[in-house]
Amino acid sequence: MRLHVATDHAGLDFSQQLQQHLRDRGFEVIDHGPAEYDALDDYPSFCINAALGVARDEREGLPALGIVFGGSGNGEQMAANKVAGIRAALVWNDSTAELAREHNNANVISIGARQHPVEDAIRFIDLFIDTPFSGDDRHVRRINQLGSTSAPVPSPANRSTRCSKECMPEGHSVHRIARQFATNFVGTAPEVTSPQGRFAQGAAILNRREMLDARAVGKQMFLEFEGEHWLRVHLGIYGAWDFSGDVRVNSSIQIHGQTPGHSKLGQTGEYSRPDGARSGSARPLDREAEDSVTSIGAPRRTRVRMAEQDRETEVSETFPPEPVGQVRVRLLNDAVCADLRGPTACEVLTPAEVDAVFQRLGPDPANANTEAERQRFVERAHKKKTPIGLVLMDQSVVAGIGNVYRAEMLFRAELNPHTSANQLSKTVLEDLWDDWAHLLEIGITVGQMITIDGLTGDDYVRALQERDERHWVYKLEGTPCKRCGTNIVLEEFGARKLYWCPGCQA
Repeated sequence: MRLHVATDHAGLDFSQQLQQHLRDRGFEVIDHGPAEYDALDDYPSFCINAALGVARDEREGLPALGIVFGGSGNGEQMAANKVAGIRAALVWNDSTAELAREHNNANVISIGARQHPVEDAIRFIDLFIDTPFSGDDRHVRRINQLGSTSAPVPSPANRSTRCSKECMPEGHSVHRIARQFATNFVGTAPEVTSPQGRFAQGAAILNRREMLDARAVGKQMFLEFEGEHWLRVHLGIYGAWDFSGDVRVNSSIQIHGQTPGHSKLGQTGEYSRPDGARSGSARPLDREAEDSVTSIGAPRRTRVRMAEQDRETEVSETFPPEPVGQVRVRLLNDAVCADLRGPTACEVLTPAEVDAVFQRLGPDPANANTEAERQRFVERAHKKKTPIGLVLMDQSVVAGIGNVYRAEMLFRAELNPHTSANQLSKTVLEDLWDDWAHLLEIGITVGQMITIDGLTGDDYVRALQERDERHWVYKLEGTPCKRCGTNIVLEEFGARKLYWCPGCQA
């Protein structure tokens, strides 16, 4: 578990003692400051950053809690609670520490460092960490009410200028990247380095070993090297791979160019392909990607960035290119260079450790869309008392679903996201699995999360170019539902934004 810690000047000495105690217990501790004593410091920024760290980890499916403290703990609690999805509890004895977790599912604890002896404060924090949430229906219902306040609806002008990037990579993106590694690196013994230096030890282990396999499970990618070594990568929010050189494209996917102000283009065999190119726009690419990353006859030098949005640009003839920015790890063979920046996780694992990760993750239909995996999802989901809108984001139940697919799948199934998963029939859960398999395959092939079926001709072209034309509800808050006309609602739900239609999903 990752623990995010922050304080003000009043708690600095206690913070240093606490962090050592937590590391001795085996936790990963992230210190959000302050680094030195300053009686005039302002604690809100430290505590807000710690709370943001907890919220970010929760969005990525990583176990995390926050610990903030000051003289009384009051202001620190208030600061942490300014972050969406954070439930910070002020704790002053054993009982409040346990109840904050058991009944309120608090994810941040606030302590008054001047109010308690050090040993008492550490005991409160240990109790907070070690107490699980009960999951009782009444507590789940009340916690959901705390996070269900609708956000202000942006004006049409504001909607048109919002960032179009669907930030967190979902399962389809990671599968696409894994297939690119299978095509360009498996069977070679790449040079592995860490230009940034943070992965130097791991790079030395993998350097010049043959890559044997590349696979994705949900939002995580695993590269197998000879000698029973695996590289695990979780991109998180900021991570991305850059491929450069004579980049070949896996025959099952497309890497798409971008027109100014638009998303990448692409097509899958399920949809009709418009004839020709439109003025000022890129043409959807053919399945062999001959007008994408390779040209007819011979490959050309390209640079391909792969994360939640792919884009391709020409590069100079210099190969390999000089590392740009904070490159955590570089893999280089005779033809292709792959640079990784900004991942949440990048580590070398043993086969046993990889298997342990696989066991923690839910089934992924892109790897095995079998009846056994389907029922594994159904059984795990059907045991949950929590809302189906949260269960679909639980990577231990089903791997790969993120905020976009969650919202769209629930709309397509006409399910209220607040319905407890254990109240749904197994048939409904089986249908959700089948729809996830269907949408995931489209996403892997196209590179777009197209969730409206049956698009053809001009409608399909618009869906490729404009996000709002390929989704039913995602980021369409305040606009009429395309089916029933009811305005789409936006809520804060489980530390993430939830989009749904109260008419179709009543």
